[in-house]
Amino acid sequence: MDNIIAKCNDALWNKSFSNGLNKYTQSNCQVTLTDDGYRIYRPPNKNPTNDGNTMWGGLIINPFSADSNAMVKSHRYVIKFEVKGQSSNAASSTYWSNNAGWGGGGLSPSPTDVVQSNPVTSNFQSSVWVPFQYSFTINDDIYKVCTSSYSSFVAGETYLSYRDFKFGYEYWDTGSLGTDIYLRDFKLYDITSSTNLVTVLKPGIWKAGCFIENTGNISIKRDGDLYSNNLYEM
Repeated sequence: MDNIIAKCNDALWNKSFSNGLNKYTQSNCQVTLTDDGYRIYRPPNKNPTNDGNTMWGGLIINPFSADSNAMVKSHRYVIKFEVKGQSSNAASSTYWSNNAGWGGGGLSPSPTDVVQSNPVTSNFQSSVWVPFQYSFTINDDIYKVCTSSYSSFVAGETYLSYRDFKFGYEYWDTGSLGTDIYLRDFKLYDITSSTNLVTVLKPGIWKAGCFIENTGNISIKRDGDLYSNNLYEM
């Protein structure tokens, strides 16, 4: 399977918000690109009462900026990346939007059969990379006609509905841990017709959706990824 948003990893490597890798920041939700990955930071013990609505934001991915033919209607997809760090709050603000942080004009996407695996829950603390997954099916239109003008969107014009994938945080008390998490290895796969996701050929050659080096034992995930503690390029 091809990684539709592979260019996001190039952008992360180059520490550049480009090629579909984006962000939403406020004074108490900051995003930086570091040697350790995409960092989302919110100071501890901030709350809307004392600090205003200043802690909303996080990761934004724009798949159609990475690939102009990123997704099509009636297909099923999975977004994957790895997470480590700490956060008092769960990363519950995780969804598709035509305009992250806003909505209206009949442009909002409506993905179906959404399943999240290993979400960042409350009091998340991990010093090792945790594989996050968000799978979904597109049964509505990817491009929609605006029904009423709002923000920069004009009634009667057609716009991309599945523009922004948001992973991040709400206007909540940031708690004693605050938020200091790192993300890496961004992937988007079309899994509509995936059947034999891992194949072992007679000469001992393995064919998998993705090979990932981590600190654990070798394992094969249901989505076709193969994890190992050592990988060698030959």
